Amino acid sequence: MSGLKILENWQKLQKWDWSVILLCLLISTFVWLFSSLNKEYTTKIDYPIVFVFDQSKIVSLIKLPKSIEIDVTGQGWALLKQSLNIDVEPLYVKIKTPTKASFLTPKAILPLLIGAVPKLKVVNIPQDTIWFQFNFLQEKRIFVYLNSEEINLQKGYFLTSPILLNPQYIKFKGASSLIENMGDTLFLKLSDSQINNKNYTAQIDILSENSLVPNFPNVSVSFNTDLFVEKSIETPIILKQFPTDSSVYLKESRAIVSYWVKERYKMIDNLRVVAKFEDLNLNDSTIIPQIDSVENFRNVRIEPPLFKVIYAKKHHKNRNYRGNWNR
Repeated sequence: MSGLKILENWQKLQKWDWSVILLCLLISTFVWLFSSLNKEYTTKIDYPIVFVFDQSKIVSLIKLPKSIEIDVTGQGWALLKQSLNIDVEPLYVKIKTPTKASFLTPKAILPLLIGAVPKLKVVNIPQDTIWFQFNFLQEKRIFVYLNSEEINLQKGYFLTSPILLNPQYIKFKGASSLIENMGDTLFLKLSDSQINNKNYTAQIDILSENSLVPNFPNVSVSFNTDLFVEKSIETPIILKQFPTDSSVYLKESRAIVSYWVKERYKMIDNLRVVAKFEDLNLNDSTIIPQIDSVENFRNVRIEPPLFKVIYAKKHHKNRNYRGNWNR
């Protein structure tokens, strides 16, 4: 029986004129809405605020608020327009001496708002004190630098040209207190690793930090590399400025030189180990050896790293030592 009753009710509902019912509901909603909007309400709203100062000379270190919260009383229509941001003119607050101004209290804002908010009565400003920190705008030219030792090259590859940076200087513009704390050099770093490009180029982005604005968004980096191979040779030690009477000589007569050389470069005749008597360290009687020509070599190492100087006994000559003297 209950099933038949539901079916009968459904058939009755289908005979209703739903368009008329919906129209009546719509009209009643509009009537209620219009009636409600004609009443007065007290509520909180966010009102737009703009701080006026010479932005070509002054910058704020603190992010300034774009709106303030206020308690207002007004007709529903005015509140609706405010919430929909229709014909809402921001409150412009002029800061006469920004570098000396440090705060703005709600009490100081209230009289400005009274005339700025049409058809609404400002009851209260629950907003906390607005704090300021302004600086004069300043510029500084910073030298950019890329340390060759921090470039991550693939094993066996070495730089074969200077590192070219373009531009060589970056101008930063921002608050004077921040500019004055900047160093004179901006140290760059490449993100690439295991570099083996013979003609390498890249762009390093210059990030804007602490509201400091660079005049270039990036720096172009370029340099050349080449493949080197590791080798070692044993070579005689060339003596320079030593006494000719063998009264002073070296304990070693030959040295082992390890080095990296370009893969296609075969000449090693100009790689000479030199010991200069003028470099003698009197404290320990040693000499640090030198290489005559290292133009085509990298990571040159000499073994031993120090040459021991021997002083012959009085009236005695070392006849077993034959040094390679450069007289």
